Amino acid sequence: MIGLLAAYLDNQFYPVVLERMALALQSRGYQTLLFIGEPGDQDEQLQRLLAYQVDAVIMMSATLSSELASQCRDAAIPVVLFNRQVLDTTSSSVMSDNVEGGRQVARLLARTGHERMAFLAGAEDSSTNRDREAGFVEQLTTWGLPLHDRAVGHYSGERARAATHALMDAKAPPDAIFAANDHMAFSVMDVLRHERGVRVPEDVSVIGFDDVPQAAWPAYDLTTVAQPTADLIRSTVELLFAQLDDAEAPASVTLPVRLVERSSVHPGR
Repeated sequence: MIGLLAAYLDNQFYPVVLERMALALQSRGYQTLLFIGEPGDQDEQLQRLLAYQVDAVIMMSATLSSELASQCRDAAIPVVLFNRQVLDTTSSSVMSDNVEGGRQVARLLARTGHERMAFLAGAEDSSTNRDREAGFVEQLTTWGLPLHDRAVGHYSGERARAATHALMDAKAPPDAIFAANDHMAFSVMDVLRHERGVRVPEDVSVIGFDDVPQAAWPAYDLTTVAQPTADLIRSTVELLFAQLDDAEAPASVTLPVRLVERSSVHPGR
């Protein structure tokens, strides 16, 4: 039995991953036990999951405290963090190159002549959010372009909606918004078009991160950074079973991303 601890399931990226991950584990002869957590209660949920005497744990969109990491290590229960990284634990991690993804977004917006670029953050304590923003700001700074504005959407559609209004209420609203994931980017586009009367991309360009299936829908046609979902799942499963079979030392795997250009970014200002 493999325990799966997940959060943020309203983000369309994770239901897809959960289904494919469960099928990959079943093909190896293991069943899955799913626990759904809320941001901030991961330690409590993991404690409950461990009571079921699982053989290993995969944590999706959830962080792991050093104390629980040590507890899992002492109990010889491998833990793999999916799409997250915690530097001060002994757990393995598999993630996309979020820093490079942020850089690619900055390059596109600079190349297309945008000048007032804003970042819509997810959860402030998540490694994915920090890395995506770090790469974005680093690349802008390299070219002498400041980050024009910033708001926090907490990876929530509703809170991203409020954050979008805050960005657009500024004296000089942004001409581009980079959201830390597609789920928030959809809210940004809905607010701009249907509540603010702002055209996308003629007035404001919007970029997301993940490339969930809905990003390609004609209603959004969202420019986004694609995560290598199949490779992430395969690497997670391989790393997990390597530790189960041989008790190998924890490892960190980072996989490349690619920018998918669609019509939500103005081609040139």
